[in-house]
Amino acid sequence: MTVSFRLSVVFLVLSASLSSANPSDTLALDYARGKRVLDEAGTLRDLEAARTIFVDLVARDRNYAPAYVGLGEYEQEMTFFDPRNAAKRENSARKFAEHALKLDPSLFDGMVLMAGIAVHDGDFDVARTWADRADLRRPGADEVKVVRADIAMRERDFRTGVAIARDVAANANEKYIRVEADLLLFNIYARQGFNEQAEATLRQTVKLYPDKSLLHGLYAGFMVQRRRVDDAITEAERAVALSRDPFVDRVLATAYAVKANALWSSRAYAEASLYIDKAMPFMGDDADAFYSAGNFYARAADKLGKPELRERAVAAFKKALEIAPDHANARRALEKMTQNSAH
Repeated sequence: MTVSFRLSVVFLVLSASLSSANPSDTLALDYARGKRVLDEAGTLRDLEAARTIFVDLVARDRNYAPAYVGLGEYEQEMTFFDPRNAAKRENSARKFAEHALKLDPSLFDGMVLMAGIAVHDGDFDVARTWADRADLRRPGADEVKVVRADIAMRERDFRTGVAIARDVAANANEKYIRVEADLLLFNIYARQGFNEQAEATLRQTVKLYPDKSLLHGLYAGFMVQRRRVDDAITEAERAVALSRDPFVDRVLATAYAVKANALWSSRAYAEASLYIDKAMPFMGDDADAFYSAGNFYARAADKLGKPELRERAVAAFKKALEIAPDHANARRALEKMTQNSAH
């Protein structure tokens, strides 16, 4: 039997098996694939790839309930990457989850999503109700344990939150669930001021997913809080190198701005202004950040006697007003700069 003949036989067998496959089985496989991409997403690009899968599932079968759960989870994740539209994203997540449960009231993933939405809303009794319902469908599921740990943290029952999260982090089969548990532990430690434990936990999480820009961004943000600005810049630059999105951009801009302020305090005025230069491309649509940059440039122009810094101040104020036309402070600052230039 020739190689080509054997390959043709294999192809025919595969074709026959695919053509006879139950459509619901292929939907389930693709949903699992999209869920995996979403659960392990560390960049905005990953989230969009997952959304594409779920949209395709809806196009293939508008009554396939899990696809709407996937879209709801996508919207919920986007509240982190798109904080300015967080309320709108959360509302979309809720509508998708409600529609999924209308199509299939017994859907475990839909119950977990509704529980998570209720947690974010601060409605912990509703969250517990959904978690209890999910627990009945799949007793002892790690996803439900994570919800319960999150509730405990937000209710400041840190002992319970730590106990549940540690159990999940140590025993969960899925790596992404271990990461969720570790992030809860990080938050609990940080809220209590246990910074060394918080950092060790976050560092461990970054090691699990070294290519997740989101995790490097979280680490950088924590370093900013701890005033370890050089470490913050290193982590934020890693995050941006992996993926450009509003969250990691904002963290890097903040780290550069904190470094600039530290240099200014040390009277290294010229070097400080260079760090504001570095921050500018990462400020996105943050009008307040551009306003602060304008003030910084204006001070540096006076201190160093460099007209080009005054021009950068004007440009920063104009950018702030382009983003937020009603930004009164930026308008006043721009008018002041313009009047001074006229004299």
